[in-house]
Amino acid sequence: MKLTRLPIAFALAGAALLSSAPAAAQTTMKMNISIGQNSHYGVAIDTFAREVEKRTNGRYKIQNFYAGAMGAERESIEAVQLGTQELTFTSTGPVPNFVPEARILDIPFLFRDKAHARMVLDGPIGQDMLKAFESKGFKALGWAENGIRHMTNSKRAVNAPEDLKGLKMRTMENPVHVAAYKGFGIITTPMAFPEVFTALQQGTVDGQENPLSVIMAAKFEQVQKHLSLTGHVYSPAIWLMNKAAFDKLAPADQKIFLEAAAEGTKANRARVDEDDAKGVAELRSKGMQVVDNVDKRFNTKQGEFIAIRDINLRVQRGEFVALIGHSGCGKSTLLNLIAGLSTASNGVLVCAGREIAGPGPDRGVVFQNHSLLPWLTCFDNVYLAVERVFSASETKAQLRARTEAALKMVGLAHAMHKHPNEISGGMKQRVGIARALAIEPAVLLLDEPFGALDALTRAHLQDELMRIVAETKSTVVMVTHDVDEAVLLSDKIVMMTNGPSATIGEILEVNLPRPRDRLALAEDTDYHHYRKAVVEFLYAKQKKAA
Repeated sequence: MKLTRLPIAFALAGAALLSSAPAAAQTTMKMNISIGQNSHYGVAIDTFAREVEKRTNGRYKIQNFYAGAMGAERESIEAVQLGTQELTFTSTGPVPNFVPEARILDIPFLFRDKAHARMVLDGPIGQDMLKAFESKGFKALGWAENGIRHMTNSKRAVNAPEDLKGLKMRTMENPVHVAAYKGFGIITTPMAFPEVFTALQQGTVDGQENPLSVIMAAKFEQVQKHLSLTGHVYSPAIWLMNKAAFDKLAPADQKIFLEAAAEGTKANRARVDEDDAKGVAELRSKGMQVVDNVDKRFNTKQGEFIAIRDINLRVQRGEFVALIGHSGCGKSTLLNLIAGLSTASNGVLVCAGREIAGPGPDRGVVFQNHSLLPWLTCFDNVYLAVERVFSASETKAQLRARTEAALKMVGLAHAMHKHPNEISGGMKQRVGIARALAIEPAVLLLDEPFGALDALTRAHLQDELMRIVAETKSTVVMVTHDVDEAVLLSDKIVMMTNGPSATIGEILEVNLPRPRDRLALAEDTDYHHYRKAVVEFLYAKQKKAA
């Protein structure tokens, strides 16, 4: 009997020993943001908190505070610097007051678009800048995103810079912003963000400027009537931690905090992209008046000639849009405006959240005339564009590889060292397409690229274009006169009225499945329905060609 009891007694003793072991200590750290939890900032810090707690098995807990509960951005940065608060997630607006080197990031129109900004901040330049924070008592865990800033106000629509004169605008506590906005005649009022809604509500200021994510999260549509998509500044965000607190962490835990910040940045940028995609429509539905209409006027000996008017068109990422209409309806004028080769007389054009102020590598253009330099080979014609865009960030070997890949994509690996006079017209157009795609544009612009080709070559290149667009997931805007081409290639057909003063007459959504086969579509009733709709608009509703 005693023998049977011995193991039980031993087991109980073991249990007692285990239960007496002390639990692992948990360290709580505080983090603050200036806006609400349901925002691109809230998503960022909530992701960070989860990742830290999960990866440290609960040894570290991040206590998040929202909507400036522990102070505005400047106050929060000061608290982190002093060590009374461990962490903050903030825009770079007030940061130059602590780290002057960061001032450069808030220069208007510094970056082409979000993709460009992210590449710079995540690359050697951005990572070197993070080191400047260490001498000021911070550990910068990484860059994130506030977004591309636009202007709102309660007084009037802002269609041009002169419309800003005399407006009282809240600005961030940032000397670069204040100096830039004063140049437009704005009466600047630096103010902490938690005070902004009340100031707008009471009329202390007329307006403010912020990314769409902030405008939506702060519900500024309740106190602001006008939104102008100015895209004047890309606004980064940054993860800041008290340096002494970071240095106390074990090396493995330091790595965890850095990785958690990277995960938070991914969630933050995804939310910004989501808000940018839906923001304008959502704000419009809530009553805000959004300025994005575009006019284009020409002065002639006979007086002012209005080429196009009241153009209001949104192109979604990955969409193929065809512009069609009679000669003289402004198709190419509109494409040139998007390309930045011409400027709008009124209104604003925005690409990837940034106002189009001229040509840029975010938009690749292919004209009816291939525009190849005859003294250069196909390879060199493409390499010239690649070198111009990527020479600062890539080696010559990488530039050559990028050029070869683009030519292989369009099926010209065998002809890359030939000159334009040694290849066919169709091959020349493919070189032009390769050159445009090689710079990885946000939008590919095509101005009747196959208009001068014979029918068989044209059909072959249309098929090639569908394959390339599917492979690259490109956003495409294409001018064409060909009804069948428009229906075959497009997700959306924009039908222009006759000029002068042409505008968008109708927009047709083409819901044909992809990939598309021209032989199968020849018997497809939906295809013929879409074709008939375009023909009816062009030849019944717009009988008189300009």
